[in-house]
Amino acid sequence: MFATTGRLYQTLRVHPSHRALQSVRKRVRSRGQCPLRSARLQHVRGHGRSSNDGVSEARDSAIEHITDTRSETSRSAAVGARVVWPLGSPPQIGGGFGPVISVDDMVRTLTYSSDPVWELVRREAEIGAANEPQLASSLYATVLNHRCLEDTLAFHLANELASPFFQATQYVKLFRDALYQDKSYREAIRADLLAVVRRDPAMKHCVAVLMYSKGYAALQAYRLAHLLWRQDRKVLALFLQSEISKCFAVDIHPAARIGSGVMIDHATGIVIGETAVVGNDVSMLHNVTLGGTGKEAGDRHPKVGRGVLLGAGATVLGNIRIGDGAQITASSVVLKDVPPYTIVSGVPAREVGKLSYPKGVYPAFEMDQRAATAARVHSTNRARQHAEDSNSSTDWYLGDAI
Repeated sequence: MFATTGRLYQTLRVHPSHRALQSVRKRVRSRGQCPLRSARLQHVRGHGRSSNDGVSEARDSAIEHITDTRSETSRSAAVGARVVWPLGSPPQIGGGFGPVISVDDMVRTLTYSSDPVWELVRREAEIGAANEPQLASSLYATVLNHRCLEDTLAFHLANELASPFFQATQYVKLFRDALYQDKSYREAIRADLLAVVRRDPAMKHCVAVLMYSKGYAALQAYRLAHLLWRQDRKVLALFLQSEISKCFAVDIHPAARIGSGVMIDHATGIVIGETAVVGNDVSMLHNVTLGGTGKEAGDRHPKVGRGVLLGAGATVLGNIRIGDGAQITASSVVLKDVPPYTIVSGVPAREVGKLSYPKGVYPAFEMDQRAATAARVHSTNRARQHAEDSNSSTDWYLGDAI
């Protein structure tokens, strides 16, 4: 019992300035009992809470989580209990942010929550704070001390972008105002977060994406700049574009239009021009350029359809259309329209194959970089066959096998 109390004390000790945490110390010292066994430590959710209430809730959640994970009886907790684990597997606290919970598991198990994404972010942050005391202050300040995902994102991006000339408090107000006013912005931050969790094998925890993915951060900061541009606050939007570029090495013009469910992996070197359009559910890797072909004004940038996969270093130039479900292989230079569900590769890019997926599935979901290799091999074989038989058809499709 003493060891458990000591561990809890060490976890909470990193917050000496929080009154709520100081009260825990007092109870430990004055009563000589482990606060883990206190019946008063109940998790209360509601509205109209003060900032101290938020700290208290974060503390109580962390304590309750530790209680659950150390009790053998809590390992069989029913759906809706304090700790949610992957379906069909026994809960183990493990390290880091805890066991990976799929999006499907999250939706099925957090049915009581009006915002399961935010609930999962909080759970993972609580586990992370308990497992890694060195990061507890960061996790409490960024995640656990806030009421909702919007406030957490505003706080995080504000601190990332803050400078001596534009303080974090100014950014917080901008982000919060935009998020509270624009429903599509609120929906996009969740769709983008889940897109990364589903498609990036290196990012399996929502809280890790929120705090450590600069592609996600740059995309959400761009969304604020885009909203400011639409409100005719163009000078401020351009300033924000510049700060995003300096901070994240991602340069997206605030007038560009980007859908939701978008993943920008690694992000370094991304350039998206003023009149570019990126559809929903697109995935792109680092060093992708959606640019113009010269200094002409007007509509001069690419239009990328839904579910397109843009490989690392892909360059798409001019006012051209990339059809839904197309795939641009790494380091290709695309100068003309690409039909839907077509793979293009090379400099300049040419068609090397077709893709066939079930309805609603796109190459951006699969992230299969081998498809282009399979297409090139198939294309070479078909070309040889065509040379031998002039009546053969060069139309072919790659199936689900790839």
